[in-house]
Amino acid sequence: MSFLSGNSSALPSRRPRPLGVDENKLSTNERARPVPYVAGKNRIAVTFISDVFDVKKDAVTRDVGKQKTRTGTSYFFSFAALVGHGPFDGIHAVLLNGETVWGNGALEGDLNRGVDHPVFVDITIPDYGLIRFYWGTDEQEPDAYLNSRSGVQHPAYRGFGYIVAHQLFAGFNQSNIQNLEVIVSRFPEFGSSPPIIDAISANPINVLVDWLLSPRLGRGFDSAWLDVADLEAVGTQVAGERLGISPVITTQKDAIQWIVHLLEYIDGFPRISPKGLLSIGLVRPGYDVDELPVVDESVMMEPLNITPEDYSSAFNETNIRFTDPTQNYDPNSKT
Repeated sequence: MSFLSGNSSALPSRRPRPLGVDENKLSTNERARPVPYVAGKNRIAVTFISDVFDVKKDAVTRDVGKQKTRTGTSYFFSFAALVGHGPFDGIHAVLLNGETVWGNGALEGDLNRGVDHPVFVDITIPDYGLIRFYWGTDEQEPDAYLNSRSGVQHPAYRGFGYIVAHQLFAGFNQSNIQNLEVIVSRFPEFGSSPPIIDAISANPINVLVDWLLSPRLGRGFDSAWLDVADLEAVGTQVAGERLGISPVITTQKDAIQWIVHLLEYIDGFPRISPKGLLSIGLVRPGYDVDELPVVDESVMMEPLNITPEDYSSAFNETNIRFTDPTQNYDPNSKT
């Protein structure tokens, strides 16, 4: 039963969260896992695609107070880890065990793909080491360090953003890799439709077209099937209404399910344009409120029959849970 009144027995049970943390914030080496899809700006954990290699161990003696010392080992690991479908447009922060160690207001950050960093970018994390982030472009080449030192020949992973860590500091007496997350951005482009709604949100129409046309992550449709001009106009209208999305998708469903789910955010529906091509319609008021007929007691057939009731069962408050970019993309809620 729910609090105060009503029955919650029909509600689906929530999927258990490992360690009480959302799945997309826990790095993993799970096999046969769908490649994550990110649009907009968001925080996501990596999927390890190599074993550790080029391991370095340093003996360390530390002062622990009251003239006592502690002897242990500092571990450094190299590894490769997948981030998601590319190409990504920016990397803004790196987090280890939930702590921001680079970017997002700490030290540097906000590196964007462009002329200076067209294929990859090297990031030096103070006190930890170097990581190389490949954006996920079609120009990527196999990573020389990964292939020469890991003992396994890795492909170029074209179309997929991934990280190669160079002897990254794991910790004092910590012989396993820390939980690794990144804050990245990806704003799909589509003609004249604006790709960016705000600092964290992508244009839903551009994301939808990305799903339809991409041969890697989507349906691989021929662009000739789309009414490009009509879709560009819809994307421009949605941008003007500031309806943006920033999804992180880590589960596999039929394309139609994701498309329907996306269209719910913008009150949209698939339609065939006058050219006989695929487009999107928007459910919007098509009338002037001031011109609507006035309905008052003069048009009633009989008096209203009102049964007085109290407000004990009235729904008047809800709590909205959301990912808060102002709190490092951790969960937050507002009443």
